[in-house]
Amino acid sequence: MFSFFSKDKTELGVVFDIGSSSVGVGLVKFKRDKAPQIIYTARKAIPYQESVKPERFLVDMIKTLDSVHELVHKEGLAHLKFTEYGNHKIRHAFYAFSSPWAASQTKIASVEHKDSVIVTHDMIDDIVMKAEKTFEAEVVDPAKSSDFKSNLTIIEKRVIQIRLNGYEIRNPYNKEAKNVSVSFFISLVPKVVTDSVSEASLGALHPRDTHFVSSQLASYSVLKDTVSGQDDFVLLDVGGEVSDVSVVKNDLILETASFPLGKNFLIRQVSRALAVTNDGALSLIRLYYSGHADKEVSESIRPVLENASREWIGALHTVLTQITGTLSLPQELFIVLNGDLTPFFMKAIREEKVSQFDVVEVPFRVTLVNHDLLKQYVSFSSSAKNDSNVALLTIFTSRMLDI
Repeated sequence: MFSFFSKDKTELGVVFDIGSSSVGVGLVKFKRDKAPQIIYTARKAIPYQESVKPERFLVDMIKTLDSVHELVHKEGLAHLKFTEYGNHKIRHAFYAFSSPWAASQTKIASVEHKDSVIVTHDMIDDIVMKAEKTFEAEVVDPAKSSDFKSNLTIIEKRVIQIRLNGYEIRNPYNKEAKNVSVSFFISLVPKVVTDSVSEASLGALHPRDTHFVSSQLASYSVLKDTVSGQDDFVLLDVGGEVSDVSVVKNDLILETASFPLGKNFLIRQVSRALAVTNDGALSLIRLYYSGHADKEVSESIRPVLENASREWIGALHTVLTQITGTLSLPQELFIVLNGDLTPFFMKAIREEKVSQFDVVEVPFRVTLVNHDLLKQYVSFSSSAKNDSNVALLTIFTSRMLDI
């Protein structure tokens, strides 16, 4: 934790959600003892590529980020000039990465001693450091020295649970134990990505500090600590090109994974099947789920949506099976997504009977992570468009700042 506040105890911050197909932003007013207020939001799409090359994808993402930075100045900060916050500067910029930019994992490292030993900070740090090196070796392939992901940097490393002799202990230091088990969450991002984002941030915003986090840790932390009331749940974040899945068991992220079917997958399926543009496909999907499509449109698009639903659910099933193996899945599922395609994915989860795959014995209890769920912890001004990903990141940021 660190202090974010000057003497007036009110500051402006900016949070960025960098996903697989778009970059979102929230300009946030933080005030001690009050829920943060998002006073401006924007989201821009990363240019679509039929065949994605990492280097080109990075260039397009940075260009999109530059455009979003410009919007913060022209539409966000500009509107504050004649308010009490007109002279406030952005002190901190937070950038959250989801797939494919970040690789995240929960590592559990244990040490067994013959006799009881005193647990110290140095001991815990040593356990984490050794496990960290193992994770880096698993992710990086030295034979691919020129590969996009060959040079990674750790953006976060957070101890989320410590057990002594099998029991979770909130404050384990200076206590005796034979067995010490440390669970920590670690995220890595290609160094070329963090360097490029840092350069863009410095040039556009001139923040005092720039911070990097993973979207998965932010969402997990907020749901675990404030919303869910559950020790076990599935977190599903549907992005443009990629869907991220995290399974939480016993208050820990058991595993994280992703599959390359997001919102754009549905648009492309409709576009190809009905021989329309991507924009035309999106319009038809909106029309169908609004209930305003005529009979001809409904009959032509319905089987396409049903086939897409089966394919998407099948990919989700495969990932869940890989994550859990023989373990039972939590029944609670939180889904994070924004935009006009929400009805499709909610229907797919609720009506396609996930239980038929024997992943869970009963269908998931599905909760959409939206403003109604989060409004106790964050608010949007009347001029800011609701954005669930930005809201989750804002709540997480406020807790990082110890507000």
